[in-house]
Amino acid sequence: MKRVSAVIVAGGAGRRFASAMPKQFLQLDAEPVLDRAAEKFQDCPLVDDIIIVVPAAYVKKSSYLRKKFSKIRAIVSGGEKRQDSVYRGLLKVPRGTGIALIHDGVRPAVTAGLITSVIRAAEKFGGAVPALPLTDTIKKADNCGMIAGTCDRDSLFAAQTPQGFRFPEIKRAYAAAVKSMEAFTDCAAVYERQGFKVKIVQGEKTNIKITYREDLRPGGAGLPRVGTGYDIHRLVEKRKLILGGVRIPFEKGLLGHSDADALTHAVCDSLLGAAGMRDIGFHFPDTDDRFKGVSSLKLLDKVVKMLADNNISIANVDTVIIMERPKLSGHIESIKRSLAGVLKLSENSIGVKAKTREGMGEAGRGEAVECYATALVIQNSAEGMTDKTQGRV
Repeated sequence: MKRVSAVIVAGGAGRRFASAMPKQFLQLDAEPVLDRAAEKFQDCPLVDDIIIVVPAAYVKKSSYLRKKFSKIRAIVSGGEKRQDSVYRGLLKVPRGTGIALIHDGVRPAVTAGLITSVIRAAEKFGGAVPALPLTDTIKKADNCGMIAGTCDRDSLFAAQTPQGFRFPEIKRAYAAAVKSMEAFTDCAAVYERQGFKVKIVQGEKTNIKITYREDLRPGGAGLPRVGTGYDIHRLVEKRKLILGGVRIPFEKGLLGHSDADALTHAVCDSLLGAAGMRDIGFHFPDTDDRFKGVSSLKLLDKVVKMLADNNISIANVDTVIIMERPKLSGHIESIKRSLAGVLKLSENSIGVKAKTREGMGEAGRGEAVECYATALVIQNSAEGMTDKTQGRV
């Protein structure tokens, strides 16, 4: 059998994950995500060599991998684009290699069976990609977000990695890709661009790519923690009514130092409480003019980054808004979208419910708005929580 080399690409910064540390180095079951991915290729008897691609700042920090995995031949720095990173890895593949596998370093659940299937198909067809048929209806949208058509999902597949190719061909294809101005989202597209054919093999549902914070789930990512938040603001004239970052048309608004978004404040406190940090008033005091009139979504964004600095991911948030008027049923989805965008969660990971107090209390009399929030966070480290952000804005 021909020599097989695996290039594990982990050279990105993972901006969508919003973590101070690249997601490939976060802990998953007390082991870095990248380590868990590399381990699968180390244990596969058909793989002869492993090349790791990491951000330039992490090349030296990743040197421990050489001692941990005997098949590693090189650890190289990534480039500006994914195709640059892949090509740098391919340049380190040993001569005489017949098949090159290229794998996302943030797919830690790949199995030996899938690796083997890709190798066998690549040997036979020249290129092979694991993929899953799409089960959701796929829509095209125009620039305004309106549906412009429905795709035939029977011919559509969601591609995974590892993707396998005959080494001389994929190396030449990437050399051309690096010189071109085109951007490619996966290796198969680079291979196809040179006129080569690629065979689809059956992918695995568990072979997920960790892209967003919610992809690290309880039971697989560390210790779950729950926090609660509460806030109340008085309704007054000549103020805007903003909840969850969404402007609600009404003759009154909420009184406060910032935009007085009581819902977002409650969400902030629920996250801070779950992480064992001080409350929103401690981090963003109303005596600080920097926060006068500020959008509370900016404060929430800072809280998300504070949790990321402590290696904490957010799983989901549930909220309750209590007010008599106006009715919020037409605004719930907009509020969910607004919060999901800052929290970097899917909308179905955000709960927003509107209730009344049946005329009882300040909220019941229309004098104020009360908000409650509950958050589930995951500590993605084997060590206990360390609050590095106490008192820091």
